[in-house]
Amino acid sequence: MKLLHFADAHIDIANHGRQDAQTGLPVRVLDFLRSMDTIVDAAIQEKVDLVIFAGDAYKDRTPAPTFQREWGRRIIRLSQAGIPTLLLVGNHDLSPAIGRAHALEEFNTLQVPHVHVLERPRFLRPADLEGLPVQVLALPWISRSGLMAHLGMSASKPEEIYTELEGRLQELVNNWLEEADPDLPVILTAHASVQGASYGGERMVMLGGDLVLSGSLVRDARLDYVALGHIHKPQDLNPKAHPPVIYPGSIERVDFGEAAENKYFIIADVQRGQTKVEWRQIHGVRPFVDCFVSLKLEDGDFGVTERLRSALPEKEKLDGAVVRLTVEYPRAWEALIDDAPLRAHTAGALEFRLLKRPLSDVRIRLPQGQAVGSMPPQELLGLFWRANHLDEGEQSVLAGLAEEIIRQSNEALIAPETTIGPAARWTYDPLRLRLSGFLSYRDPVELDFTKFDLACISGSNGAGKSSLLDAMVWALFGQARKRDETLIHTHPDNKSAEVIFVFAYEGNLFRVQRSLGRGKGTLLEFQIYQAAAPGGAGGVPDDLDAVLAERGGWKPLTGPTLRETQNLIQSTLRMDYETFMNASFFCRAKRPVYPAAPGRPQANFGQHSGPGDLGSV
Repeated sequence: MKLLHFADAHIDIANHGRQDAQTGLPVRVLDFLRSMDTIVDAAIQEKVDLVIFAGDAYKDRTPAPTFQREWGRRIIRLSQAGIPTLLLVGNHDLSPAIGRAHALEEFNTLQVPHVHVLERPRFLRPADLEGLPVQVLALPWISRSGLMAHLGMSASKPEEIYTELEGRLQELVNNWLEEADPDLPVILTAHASVQGASYGGERMVMLGGDLVLSGSLVRDARLDYVALGHIHKPQDLNPKAHPPVIYPGSIERVDFGEAAENKYFIIADVQRGQTKVEWRQIHGVRPFVDCFVSLKLEDGDFGVTERLRSALPEKEKLDGAVVRLTVEYPRAWEALIDDAPLRAHTAGALEFRLLKRPLSDVRIRLPQGQAVGSMPPQELLGLFWRANHLDEGEQSVLAGLAEEIIRQSNEALIAPETTIGPAARWTYDPLRLRLSGFLSYRDPVELDFTKFDLACISGSNGAGKSSLLDAMVWALFGQARKRDETLIHTHPDNKSAEVIFVFAYEGNLFRVQRSLGRGKGTLLEFQIYQAAAPGGAGGVPDDLDAVLAERGGWKPLTGPTLRETQNLIQSTLRMDYETFMNASFFCRAKRPVYPAAPGRPQANFGQHSGPGDLGSV
């Protein structure tokens, strides 16, 4: 049986380039549609017996009608050719709200001939596949709640739910395989992550809801082909063995993380016990060119613009490409970078982005013979303010506020409150911060705030001092010095930024998880700890490590949409981003608005842009 397998079309991604004058569609959307046409043409010309699309037709769950029309035009061609086509519902196609239609629902509603939409786990026999001599085990995108509902499971033991789900899923597939006709080939198709897979241009893992299929499940010798979707990097997870376990990858480059990847679809000759796979490269895929330059003071400031131009490929290689040039440079060299020659050199590109990252070095010199640990907080703050050239009036107001904060902090230290570690109080405290792929932090890093009372963060430019502050603010409010994908670490292996922030507030323990994947939206989870245990209001126990390791005590507060979850976080804290920033940070070269204290006039020093403007402290 001849099978065509592709996945991750994302036809409405239009984050680069301009509109096409003739069609009115974004040029990048036309790129995806051109790849889609190549795939449909191959299916019709080679008279394949079956087409499997393994999920994610669009970039989000609410595609515009124009993009639904373009997707429908191509699927209808397969229908008119009489080719049975299986459309798996992926995580980008599935609405998170119960009762709402998914993005592929119209094919079911209109009963389009030969098109079969798979939105729940199913075992398809020849009678379900228009008489084709094949059997298909279908696993569309499965959330934890969706699989629990399908299997009739109870959430009475949340701490065991993932282990039980994995076991039940394995049992479900095993039962299907036991029922299968041993004389007919068996195909497993799934929109999911698989253990051991290498991520490509994205890492879209739903926090708390992504079931990872085990390698043993997909490499079962009773299977004859495994058609996967969800991961954009083309790969065979069972090379030179049976069955082939194939991620064909996305059909077009989604972002710069996929700059070096070719794009494919699969033609497979599926037979019982023997399958031959042919990788078909999609030609004409839009090139992405990503360049990085770091300018150093020791290299001198002569010919800065020419050095940047020489970092780019020759003009001929840039024609029609999406080009990004990221440059780090001393802030004092800002005027030496001339954009015009760079844009002239890249005139033939579809898009050219020049990302400037000026570096500054604010150094605080301590008095001779003194160390940071020997100086009181007020004196350290004074050094910081003077290093940032604040006038005496500003320093005076800030000093008064600092005295009040320190006084209240000292009172809290001697209050009879529950503690965790040497200094944590269950009043309003950050407790743990974990970040990965976020700004300066390529690898996962965890910070434990319960180990200290006062901290001075120091390091060279770009070391990640401000990124720690940005991470907390971004986790809570979705805003920091940046809000887009530039928050993700620039290394090609980093496909997403993720921050997990645990904090205590008014006697309760909360956890916020926020992630952003390349070419994807933001995912947000909000939880409260509710285990019944002694040690403070809300049942907060004394052992923080035990709390964080326990799944059962965390109750989800996450709403059905990102906006509702964000509103719940802000209503819980009783403040929004601007209020939090003005109450918590003083940013270099920016002037926040300070709330008036009783008997004291309000001090207004202007506005700030975010914790990323902080200096070395």
